[in-house]
Amino acid sequence: MSEFVKVGTIHDVAPGRPLIHDFDYDTVAIFQVGDEYFCIEDLCTHEEYPLSEGQQEDCRVECPLHGSWFNLRSGEALNLPAVKAVRTFEIKVEGEDLYVREPENVW
Repeated sequence: MSEFVKVGTIHDVAPGRPLIHDFDYDTVAIFQVGDEYFCIEDLCTHEEYPLSEGQQEDCRVECPLHGSWFNLRSGEALNLPAVKAVRTFEIKVEGEDLYVREPENVW
């Protein structure tokens, strides 16, 4: 099992302003919703466009390329043209630090 990696602090992210972190094989985006944080792969499953550039509304984010919305908690694609969920990653807060479980290499 992969380990948790510090990706930033709670001050690096705000609603509508995600934190981006690059791992060896994946780029993830951390979103804040109230006092919760969610981490998803930063690529739309339809056209591989960065979701971090999209509009966040509550617990979902819109891909700015074709308008698909994704649930930040589950990764579920909520409307067409995307049909496949984005990967989600475990995130934890310790004090003011944000840690994400490093993605496994799926290639």
